[in-house]
Amino acid sequence: HYFNPKHWKDDYRGAAAYLQERGEPQRPVIVLRGLPVLFEYYGYDRFAFANDPPAERAAEHIRNAAQGRPEIVVVVNRESDLWPPGWLDGALATEFRPIAREQLRYFVIYTYARR
Repeated sequence: HYFNPKHWKDDYRGAAAYLQERGEPQRPVIVLRGLPVLFEYYGYDRFAFANDPPAERAAEHIRNAAQGRPEIVVVVNRESDLWPPGWLDGALATEFRPIAREQLRYFVIYTYARR
């Protein structure tokens, strides 16, 4: 039962732990999809939140959350429900380049640096 992927749950605990290492104060964080209350429950609350932004506005949300800083962490829960894999890298390609990608159960956490 515990090892059957069909029964896995979204890894908010792992995502919050990762953000504690990679996020603020070093880098701003934006959550494009997920439940803020669960990040807070697991001890991470320093993020901007854009609830399921339409694809054409995702880059704008990320740009605004970056606040002119050199790097940003972008958290996407169940990314395949929003857009195809790799889409976000292409949407941000003119301003940001990917420098890290962490895959957790039902999460992808990207770190981008300005070009």
